Amino acid sequence: MSDEHAKELVRALGTPRILVVGDYMLDRYIWGSVERISPEAPIPVLKAGLNRHQQKPGGAGSVAASLAALGARPIAAGIIGNDPQGRDLRQLLKQCRTAIRGLLVDRSRPTTVKTRMMAQSQQMLRLDEESNAEISADTARRLTKFCEQTAPDVDAVVVQDHGKGAVTRTLVELLVSACRKRSIPLIVDPAPAGNYAKYRGATLLTPNRAETAHATQIISTDEISASRAGRKLLKTLALDAAVITLDREGMAVIQKDKKTAMVPASALEVFDVAGAGDVVAATIAASLASGYKLVDAARLANTAAGIEVGKIGVATVAKCEILEHLQGGAEPKIKSRPDLVTICSDLHSRGRKIAFTNGCFDLLHIGHVRLLAEARKFGDVLVVAINSDASARRIKGPDRPVIPQDARAGLLAALECVDYVTIYEEDTPVPLLTALRPDVSVKGGEYGKTGVVGGKLVESMGGRIENVPMVPGFSTTKIAQRARRNARKKKTGGRGYVGHSR
Repeated sequence: MSDEHAKELVRALGTPRILVVGDYMLDRYIWGSVERISPEAPIPVLKAGLNRHQQKPGGAGSVAASLAALGARPIAAGIIGNDPQGRDLRQLLKQCRTAIRGLLVDRSRPTTVKTRMMAQSQQMLRLDEESNAEISADTARRLTKFCEQTAPDVDAVVVQDHGKGAVTRTLVELLVSACRKRSIPLIVDPAPAGNYAKYRGATLLTPNRAETAHATQIISTDEISASRAGRKLLKTLALDAAVITLDREGMAVIQKDKKTAMVPASALEVFDVAGAGDVVAATIAASLASGYKLVDAARLANTAAGIEVGKIGVATVAKCEILEHLQGGAEPKIKSRPDLVTICSDLHSRGRKIAFTNGCFDLLHIGHVRLLAEARKFGDVLVVAINSDASARRIKGPDRPVIPQDARAGLLAALECVDYVTIYEEDTPVPLLTALRPDVSVKGGEYGKTGVVGGKLVESMGGRIENVPMVPGFSTTKIAQRARRNARKKKTGGRGYVGHSR
């Protein structure tokens, strides 16, 4: 598949409704630095940075967040505890546009939490708080009933099984029946261990090398052995297909009555493999639900996973990141909010200063470029946040933006002075500022330091506000107005200038 074809497929990904069933978790990160060894024991002391704690959806929640980043409409179906951690997880999923009515509370068990201690970019320790006990019969019935009611109205179903009790044989049998009846793809990311017989009849299984060996007793070292293991999975579990992820060797796509297809790995740099399987399952699900062939879906998933493993911790990959990667970006600058929070936490843990600016950045002009170049001087990195199309319309009016959000983000990412770009849906950047905690917030001089939205918040977190003088005569609104006037008058040439009068 050529890069041009891949870009067309990414752009054409729809907004399918996808039911995500499985073990929902809360991923926590505590960021800090190691400067000494404990006098109490021969262990490093993690000096946690103030307010450098982070939370993300994990497990099946990571798949849901990844689907949302690709533009799909995920519906969560799983179990949480009646505790603050469960409430935090629900809120995080809502923030990433996931429907949570199927996230059911089981008062007899806690929400699964995985806490990672991070020294700069290195994971030192992971603390798991969980229960592996079977979910109660009442909870199982409620979860099965929700899935039974919801499955007929979705475009695909993903089962993410971590062996924590939510994914039962009865539940999978119900999903297999419902999906087969309506020809809906059922994608299963299997548990690392356990009896794989409960996945019998699914459309597709996406195991990694170790999980495949567990299920088939065949170690996949090359195309021949991966194909043999995949064929065994298809036969014993009555599957339509299997996509086996093989780390540096890429992926093997095995389908009934078709030759095995190998997809080479595309990672630029493997930094952290955690979460790669979630991105693979999500990308394949979104692609199949959009009507793509499995091999094309696997190739897109392989590209997305190659981006994900270059990030710190479990992370999502947005459509715009895949597009930038395919367009030749050595490291995609366009980041989703959860990924950017991780990056900023790591930067702060290393004493780096973050400069931030925001706006619509429609019809990029010399005033924007000079603002960004000056803003970059206030920090070690510059984060630029832009209003989404919907947000820009609410603020600027129905005729704006002229340039769609992905194109605006791509233009900004092409500037050398810009380190990261993110898109926000809200009308103000306040929620984003709360999450990123920049050291400096930069705006044009017309706002003044007291007129910057979120300025007081930044200062309350220890940051400061800086203003940059505007370039006289340049305004996106004036440029758009001049363009509309010229279009109406059907004039070209000298009357089309949009800066100083000439």
